[in-house]
Amino acid sequence: MNSINRVARTNTDTAERTEEVERNRQEDEKKVKKVETSDANTAKKRLMQDLKSLRASTSGDAGDTLGIYAAPKDDDIFVWKAVVYGPENTVWEGGFFKLELHFSAEYPVVPPRVKFLTKVFHPNVYVDGNICLDTLKSNWSPTLNVEMLLLSIRSLLCDPNPLSAANGEAAQTLTTNPQAYEQKVKELVAASLEQSISDDDA
Repeated sequence: MNSINRVARTNTDTAERTEEVERNRQEDEKKVKKVETSDANTAKKRLMQDLKSLRASTSGDAGDTLGIYAAPKDDDIFVWKAVVYGPENTVWEGGFFKLELHFSAEYPVVPPRVKFLTKVFHPNVYVDGNICLDTLKSNWSPTLNVEMLLLSIRSLLCDPNPLSAANGEAAQTLTTNPQAYEQKVKELVAASLEQSISDDDA
């Protein structure tokens, strides 16, 4: 009888421990979801601030001067469409280059993922459009906003770094045959003008 009681007590204790573990797991999940929700709300608030600031900076003639445009895509605050215009007095002048920015719930602590949708030939842009830029990696700071980031990317177009190449062909061409590099860029600038400039495609 004592053995039966001991077994029963053991089973009861095991069941109670199992229930306690499950309750703790559920509580931990609730805490994680609460933190994720808080992070997402913080990111949304910051992105709304970035959007407001960018609209103020690019309103009227100021937008032409800055040479950038960006806005949320399909009302999704975490995915933005953007356009960077080729800087004046450079081989990139006259072109417009579409990008897409993906933000996480950790923004602005974590930088967005940025990719060119328009084809570019550049030492620091991968063939698939992803960008090799310190501002998006080791030099990222939460104080940077979307406007600053796009201006950095625009500046990168005419200030390539072939020593940190993402596109080996572009880096080699720039280094060994600058004229051929410029010709390739000019061809892509001309091709960029054939793109749709509607918001749906930007």
